[in-house]
Amino acid sequence: MPLVQRETFLLLTVRIFFFDVKQANGREISDTARPLDVKYFPSRVVHKEEYPVKESVGSGSFTASYVEWTHDTDIVASLPAGDYKVSSGDGISINVSTVIPSIGSGRSFLPAGDYVLRASYVYKLSGVTKEVSIGNQTVTLSQEQQYEVSAVFAVASSLQIEGNATDLKIRIYAHVPSRESSILNDSFSAYVSYDITLFKGSSADATVTFLSGLNSGKTFSCVYNPDHLIGDSANVIQLPSGVTASLGDRYTIDNIIKGKVPDSYFSKDDKELTLNGVVQKRLMLPEEVPYVDAYRYSPTGERIYIGETHYDDNNNVEMSQEEAVEGIVIFEDEYPKYVGTLSNVTYREEDELDEDDNPTGDKYRIYTFKDAGLKNFTNDFRLDGESFRLIFQTGKLAGLDFELLLQESDDSGTTFEIVRNEDYGPDRYLPDNILFPANSDTYVLYGFDTAYVSEELIPEAEDELLKKAKDYVKKSMIDPSTYDCDMDPEFIYNNENIITYEVGDKVNLINKAFFPKSRQSRIIGFEWPLDIPYDHPIYTVGETASYSRIGEIESKLDSLTYKGQAYTGSVSGSGGTSIYLIGLNDKTVPTDRNTFSAKRIIDEIERRSLSSIEDDKAEGLITFGKGFVSEGFSAANGGLVVRGGELIEEVEDSLIEELE
Repeated sequence: MPLVQRETFLLLTVRIFFFDVKQANGREISDTARPLDVKYFPSRVVHKEEYPVKESVGSGSFTASYVEWTHDTDIVASLPAGDYKVSSGDGISINVSTVIPSIGSGRSFLPAGDYVLRASYVYKLSGVTKEVSIGNQTVTLSQEQQYEVSAVFAVASSLQIEGNATDLKIRIYAHVPSRESSILNDSFSAYVSYDITLFKGSSADATVTFLSGLNSGKTFSCVYNPDHLIGDSANVIQLPSGVTASLGDRYTIDNIIKGKVPDSYFSKDDKELTLNGVVQKRLMLPEEVPYVDAYRYSPTGERIYIGETHYDDNNNVEMSQEEAVEGIVIFEDEYPKYVGTLSNVTYREEDELDEDDNPTGDKYRIYTFKDAGLKNFTNDFRLDGESFRLIFQTGKLAGLDFELLLQESDDSGTTFEIVRNEDYGPDRYLPDNILFPANSDTYVLYGFDTAYVSEELIPEAEDELLKKAKDYVKKSMIDPSTYDCDMDPEFIYNNENIITYEVGDKVNLINKAFFPKSRQSRIIGFEWPLDIPYDHPIYTVGETASYSRIGEIESKLDSLTYKGQAYTGSVSGSGGTSIYLIGLNDKTVPTDRNTFSAKRIIDEIERRSLSSIEDDKAEGLITFGKGFVSEGFSAANGGLVVRGGELIEEVEDSLIEELE
């Protein structure tokens, strides 16, 4: 048996970053070289201070006595002092116009005179009303010759509030000339519209772990930008009460979204990336398992091989340095991944459109599903420039890749919509009404940020890597040699009952020159003479061929349909033997390596067996070893032959009686 390597296993790049305390003010710290932004944090931990206000309202018809209109729209009841950004879109629009008649006489002109239009912020400060002008315009009509007058006020991009304000509003004011008329078409009114949002900085809940200083190794719940400031002043992390840090202390922010942080924030220092001589750029085995030994020793000195019952006992002794040959093995297909299960699969139908976007009369399906295991999943986890995607692992769409649209996510799970595509054949979009997702189908999700992977999935991936590592070591312990066995022709001939073996049959190899004891192995190939099959056939025996293309394919397939026949296996490469199903009209010869389908089994029973409960017919000769008894009439249409001596006389008497 060859000496087995002690293997170290790793995979998947993990970026490492940290911050340094470059400014400290009490319990507030900041790294001026790596400024933070609220977009680096997941939306579920962000607290925004913003105040949207949207208005679209009219004054009603002005009259001789109603010439002044004031309209206030509340923004917020109380507002801390500070500078606020303002988003206003197209600004504030005020329009004064006459009625457009639907029937009758023509449209009237506005009355001549001054039209005063104003917009402003209004708030109270210590009980005193303050007013900040947004816009003010007076339009004078010297004669009645216009249908309308209007003003659009651009809103400044910032608003400074002094002190702690209350009752912040937007006030619209209009003063128009009077008109004495009872004619409906002479009426006119004002109309205002705007969509404005005031916002200050946003804060975020942050989890900070110190790497050096007095707090080294400690993790704290902190707040980024606690005062909701904007600009450079927002780059502050507030530590919990009673906790302080010193200049130069190093820390990480555990819940930051790494994919949104600039690459320059990440460490390029190889010393920071090295642990026990292995560059930690890939997924490692669990921390308590630095390597995998082929065998260990019990306290009594007994060798226990990997895979045996007591291999993981705590009191076992590792392989000695002299026995081990160390090496590194990389599994490129082993990485932290989320494997989800579909539930609540539904679809809606949409109209097919032609090249001119006109309905063709056909419908297509848009499928949605819910994954109850994926909770509170947000678009913050999506990689920049990427989309969420899935690869089906089981079901009708196994192996196919689709884009996903996130619909909603909460504590009950996440709902996705599958974006159909024609990547798998021209003029055919999938999924459709033939190939479609179903409940309990499994999938692998990708396109989301590694920050989420690191927090949720790495421990599970490490355990999976350990399992695969053990399987790899166990397999490497198997003798890879193959042996050609020249068979004894008399044994194979077997008095004309020729003995044959199939590929995969287990056999015992007995040769003390090679094995102190016999070794159980399998037939992996054979050579038969075509003219005389029993003349020294040669069987090739071993654990595995040097390379099996079919085996590689089988390890990646869950189900395959070829020429109308179905195979089953494993998509994820978890092993197992693929089984060929012999269908109803399939001429495949039954062996120990295939099986009948349900319909074929029923057909075989019906063709080969006589029914005990229904009328039936046997096409061949049937011999009853102990006779038969009939409770009813029996017909022998082609004649009857009776042998048996003692019974002949009794049968003759019965026949004579029947004839009479």
